[in-house]
Amino acid sequence: MTTIEIARLLTFSIGYIIIFFSLLPLIKSDYWAIRVFDYPRSQKFWLNTIILVLFLFLSDFGRTHDVFFMIALFLNELYLLSLIWSYTLLASNQMKKNPQGEVRATIKILIANVFQDNKNASLCNNLITQFAPDIVLLVETDERWVKDVQPCVGKYPYRVLQPQPNTYGMVLFSKLEIIKYSVRFLVEADVPSITADIKTKDGKVFRLYCLHPKPPVPGESENSTERDAEILIIGKEAKKLSQPVIVAGDLNDVAWSYTTNLFLKVSELLDPRIGRGFFSTYNAKYKLLRWPLDHVFCSSHFYLHNLRRLPTIDSDHFPIFIEVSLMPYEIKSNAEDKKEADQEDHELAEEKIDAAL
Repeated sequence: MTTIEIARLLTFSIGYIIIFFSLLPLIKSDYWAIRVFDYPRSQKFWLNTIILVLFLFLSDFGRTHDVFFMIALFLNELYLLSLIWSYTLLASNQMKKNPQGEVRATIKILIANVFQDNKNASLCNNLITQFAPDIVLLVETDERWVKDVQPCVGKYPYRVLQPQPNTYGMVLFSKLEIIKYSVRFLVEADVPSITADIKTKDGKVFRLYCLHPKPPVPGESENSTERDAEILIIGKEAKKLSQPVIVAGDLNDVAWSYTTNLFLKVSELLDPRIGRGFFSTYNAKYKLLRWPLDHVFCSSHFYLHNLRRLPTIDSDHFPIFIEVSLMPYEIKSNAEDKKEADQEDHELAEEKIDAAL
């Protein structure tokens, strides 16, 4: 077998594998071995691009199979691009920036999955000190982590603490007044979420939902059913509220997944990353295997001032920092860009929630 023949065989093999794993998530199954392939869609896009370009030099278009393979690669390229297009700089922004020249009180939020076994709290503390957020949400926090961050949260008088030893602990620190809050276990008895009504510096009140559901991976959960249900329960609650809403946390789901898209439709919240980039937060340890698992979604009451992925804190996740402001008189100038659910979407959301409960 010649070198060219070996190269063609490898190209065919890799190409068909990429196409198979690109189409696998179309199966409407919650099983982890299928849902996990929602994550690396950008990686599949670039691998497909490489194989497509290589095959241009290896193909023999006199062969029917070569033509079929090239068409299959090209269609897969378009399909994968359509899935990630909204999170490229070529797409239009879903959440509007604050108009130039308008000055208003902002809300700064830092969200970080600290990685419970991470013993180096100094990097996290340094970021909190440097960016001085109004609100800090830390997940995977146990009692040790609560103690380790105390040196930098002394100026945060409002706190909701739910440390746990199972990697699903969650703590919320706020300089803004927390009027009321609750710690709920929406789907699973050992996975908390925080709901808090928070008053801004100019006296307005918004609802903050903090989430960290289990991922569909072996050792955590065999299916995505519970994760999907928790996300969608909050989505339905958010839709019913007339007040401004922010949903934040490590959702263990990528921005372009079917579930996240369904959540955006059901909740009618906005994703500030749309039109601005991936802001991939996981895995901080491996540069080529990263996708956006940590999220902030906002209702159409908010303008965006700043959105950043912050430097490493020795966790397997990068922190996310967002700065937003409430529009004057609660004008919803973002409202025309939100996604809306149809009857089929609502029925699917109900099915997923009922399956978990």
